[in-house]
Amino acid sequence: MSKKVDVAAVAAKVQEFYATSNPDRRKLLDEDLCMFKRRFPCEDTVAACILLMGSRYPANVQYFAAVSMYETIRHRYEECVANMEVLKSFLIESLTSNAHVQMQSITNKLSSTLAILSLYCMPDVWSDPVATLTNIWAAQPELLLRVLAEIAAEFSNIQMPLTQRSKLKTELHKTSEDIIRIISTVMGADDASPSTRQAAVECVEQWVKLPGIGLHQWASVLSVVFGAVSEDSICSCQGSYAVDELISDLPSSFFMTLREHIGSAASGNKKDEMCNVIAYWFHFKVVTLYNNTLFDRYRMVRSEVSIDAYFITGRDALKFLNMELEETITKGDLCRTECIMFLWETVADYLSESDYLEIYDNLKLCMQLSNIGEGADEDRLANTVMRHLYALSHLIQEHDDVISKEALRTLEKFVSDDDISQICYTFFMNESNAQELRLMALKCIGYVLSMKPSHDCMQSAETLENKKFQISIFACLFASLNHKGGVRNAVTNFPSEHLPQMFPLVSLLLNKALFTNPAAGSSLAKTVVLVSLQLFIAIEEWLSLIYQSLLRSALVQPSVLVIFYWQGSHNVVLKHVFCHTERWMQILRISFKAIFVRIQVELIRATVESLSEVLFFFMKEFSTETRCVLNGLDHGDSPLVAAMFREIGNLRNFKQMTLRLNMASRKSACS
Repeated sequence: MSKKVDVAAVAAKVQEFYATSNPDRRKLLDEDLCMFKRRFPCEDTVAACILLMGSRYPANVQYFAAVSMYETIRHRYEECVANMEVLKSFLIESLTSNAHVQMQSITNKLSSTLAILSLYCMPDVWSDPVATLTNIWAAQPELLLRVLAEIAAEFSNIQMPLTQRSKLKTELHKTSEDIIRIISTVMGADDASPSTRQAAVECVEQWVKLPGIGLHQWASVLSVVFGAVSEDSICSCQGSYAVDELISDLPSSFFMTLREHIGSAASGNKKDEMCNVIAYWFHFKVVTLYNNTLFDRYRMVRSEVSIDAYFITGRDALKFLNMELEETITKGDLCRTECIMFLWETVADYLSESDYLEIYDNLKLCMQLSNIGEGADEDRLANTVMRHLYALSHLIQEHDDVISKEALRTLEKFVSDDDISQICYTFFMNESNAQELRLMALKCIGYVLSMKPSHDCMQSAETLENKKFQISIFACLFASLNHKGGVRNAVTNFPSEHLPQMFPLVSLLLNKALFTNPAAGSSLAKTVVLVSLQLFIAIEEWLSLIYQSLLRSALVQPSVLVIFYWQGSHNVVLKHVFCHTERWMQILRISFKAIFVRIQVELIRATVESLSEVLFFFMKEFSTETRCVLNGLDHGDSPLVAAMFREIGNLRNFKQMTLRLNMASRKSACS
């Protein structure tokens, strides 16, 4: 029948493809078998597939032939229409005689092939395939319904011009009346088997998905189908044992691996081999890296059940997890406790404020796990609990009371504890830990030290170990610095004791550094201001000079120096004038008033943002004093100023409100 195609060679390649364990060879065989579907003319390919479907070949070869025939008809239907009668006769005969004895996957693929062939042939070549198949398979209603369901399902896979597709859709709509009568007859029969009824349900499901189908036509069938589904049961046999019957959700790959291990045991006790494959390991320490990866991958796939349960049942799923968690903690089952916490961790990203009651109950249960001891299972449980708490952190960050007094006290307690810094330092010094985690530990140490006064840090450095600890931290910080240009090095290393004698040179250096290296230039400008303070008898004389400079619009560069002075030097100034509180508050009011009036005139955006940072400091640190000053100023009681006070916790939003105030003031001045 097929002279150009070596059918025996194709069958041998298919069997070798499933038998070989060499990935390179399997790749070559896969490419060769894929070329088989388009290398030869359509007639020869179809003829070879029919020969390969013979009973002399194994099931994997027959399935390959069924797939090849389906894809050939789907992608080369114009060539296959000429052989429609041969294909139709072969498919109908094969399904009629072998559907009850061959593998279900082969039957399904042949049903899809017959369905897509009938779609391409309707209505010109094959006028009414539904009537033809109904006459042939009247005695096999289950097979008929499965093929009819495939006809509707394959409509989305056909590739034809839009005009022909619309014509085909019209014919299917006309045929749907016959499908309704067939399904009504099958569902109304008392002797219909459960599998036949299930095929009828699937047929209805596929046909109502067709584009343009009106559900009012299917109303009578849908009522019968819904009734059948509601009365369906797991087991069709009589008996009360079906109530507690469970269906395993293990993946098919597990059973395939089990079969291969049992079948490959040429010698030895097969019972022991089966137990080794089925049983889980008693300790995770004996698990290989490959098996551990497979276990984690399978676990992540199965963990989605908690997300689905939460979306379907809501808080009931969380209550169930808490109930199971409390029971396992009471029994001391660490592995089951860890599994439940893993499900909590998976669903934590989808929780909201409405679930706070269940989250609170869960956190109370987690507190009981603080003294679980040491061991492999205990470590896994502790890591899972910590990941769960980290997953819940998004609720703390998004809550309205995130900056409440209790939260701030809790954070202060965490960062002021010396034990935390010591543990982080021990972790940081362990070079076997991951570099990313060691840097995170170093950040935690920096947070703890930043919350303490400088004299406390120095007093704690009395012992050699503490000094070594500080030196190690500074060494790591200095090693992370990068060398910059010569201007930055010159500005940074400029000797402050010689500044009064070298003011002309410093002025020239600042002219260049403030625009090329603003951070280093600002630091030098701050040093110049502080050194110059020694030339004045009192600090108010210098600040008075600053105030006069701010009022002059032409002096842009002195304004920049003053801005950087207020940004970086307020701590030092506060220490120097701590004993002159009344004078300092007077200077504060004058400075704040000058800056607030200044931002209401024509300025560039960069200058407004710099001035807004100074206002941000004043309004955040001295809220009461600044409100008193604003009450006596124009626009001091405007809604924009009130909005600025609300944003004193967010510098970015505060800058935006200051820019809006500047724009509104300029518009009102122009009008």
